[in-house]
Amino acid sequence: HFYKWWVGDGKYDFADLDRRAALIGKDNPDAYFIWDIDLYPPQEWVDRHPGELCVDDRAERIPSGRYTAYSFASPVARAAMKDALAKVIEHVEQSPYANRVFGYRINSFN
Repeated sequence: HFYKWWVGDGKYDFADLDRRAALIGKDNPDAYFIWDIDLYPPQEWVDRHPGELCVDDRAERIPSGRYTAYSFASPVARAAMKDALAKVIEHVEQSPYANRVFGYRINSFN
C-alpha cells in the first residue's frame, strides 16, 4: 500500500515492500513479481499543498475513493508523483529480488 511506503512529503519507507517480497519468496522461491504501485499523496503532502488538489466547481476537494485526489494539472503534484514513482522503482530495482520483477502496474484514480 502506498501509505506504507510513501510516508510523507519526500519521505519513503520501503520496509513493507521488502517484507512482502521476502514472504512471497520464502513460500515460492520461483515467484516473479508484478508490483502494483498506487500513487496517492500522503496526508503530510496534502496538508502542505492544499492548493494542488482536485476541486469541484465550488472549490471543494474531490475525494478519490477514501483518498485525497491530487490534480494532474498541478506541476507540484506531478513532480511529487514522479519523485515517488522513481524512488519506489529505484528501490525495487536495487533490491535482492530485482531479477524476479516481471513488471509494474502504476495506478491512481485521478
